[in-house]
Amino acid sequence: MISKLLVSKEYDGNKSPRAHSSPERPTTGEGPSRELLPRSRGARLRSQITGWTRFVTYVPVIALLAASIMLTIVGAIDTVKTGVDIFRSGIDSKSMTVEFVELADLFLLSIVLYITSIGLYELFIDPDVKLPDWLHFHNIDDLKASLASVIIVMLAVLFLGSVIEEGPAMNVLLRGGGIGGVIFALAFYLRTSHKKG
Repeated sequence: MISKLLVSKEYDGNKSPRAHSSPERPTTGEGPSRELLPRSRGARLRSQITGWTRFVTYVPVIALLAASIMLTIVGAIDTVKTGVDIFRSGIDSKSMTVEFVELADLFLLSIVLYITSIGLYELFIDPDVKLPDWLHFHNIDDLKASLASVIIVMLAVLFLGSVIEEGPAMNVLLRGGGIGGVIFALAFYLRTSHKKG
């Protein structure tokens, strides 16, 4: 009787550790888990490489920013030259107005290039860059709308310069018609994009 009790206790003692042992580890046999592991790594690598390709936009960002800076410098130099010519030779008001309208058009083009550069940087590289609210772009449509607004002003200034120069009436009319058509198309685009938004 005592021997049976001892045997039963030994059996229970040997069984209980096995029953309460740590959870079974996952099998490492040749199953689907081993086959999916290389695929998941490959997909992860492809995703990383695809994400890195967005840094290619550094090229247009830097190029457009450099062009904007150069146009700004050229515009500033031309402004100083125009001011010196005004005080030295005393050019008439009409010529002075034409000169400054052309300078305004040059600076507006510089702004267009700058907005494009900043917009591409924000959309593709760093969306958290600190900028004024009106320079925050959430998608490419926001960037196009901002560019369209500046281009409309630039075209209006360009037409103003042609009117001030008082060229042949037919040339002014044709230029005005062409510029007006482009402005109408851009304004229509802005209106439809705002309705969609």
